[in-house]
Amino acid sequence: MGYASGVGREAPPFLLKDVQGNEISLAGYRGDWYVVVAFLPARDGINESLAALDATTEELWGLRAQIVGVVVGDPADVDSRTKTADRVAFPVLADDGTLARMYGIGRAGSAHKTVVIIDRAGKIVHTADDAHCLVAEKLTSELRRVVR
Repeated sequence: MGYASGVGREAPPFLLKDVQGNEISLAGYRGDWYVVVAFLPARDGINESLAALDATTEELWGLRAQIVGVVVGDPADVDSRTKTADRVAFPVLADDGTLARMYGIGRAGSAHKTVVIIDRAGKIVHTADDAHCLVAEKLTSELRRVVR
């Protein structure tokens, strides 16, 4: 899985705008929060994926983790497909594929659903790109495992 397979490595930094126009950076979470970065392709079903992540928000906050959704695709496509992004309790960032490539996710400009958990020091502590990586129980279980 490219760079993301390097659990223990420093996570590539980012500074991107969310769908409301606010700048969000990985450095802004350092020291205080685990960051669950969920890379999502800008395809049909994106709003269902965002809703699934939103359902885990409170439980993850209790574990001192913050979700950051990264929707990967053409910027115009991201805007048109993320209609519920302003109703979720976490930032949703638009990525033209640059950040996804930095994390080793996707081929030839297309990303796939992938979750990367980054610890408070900025190190990658977990990655998952299977079909169930957004399932609430699996996500919280993995976070509990790495928070210990």
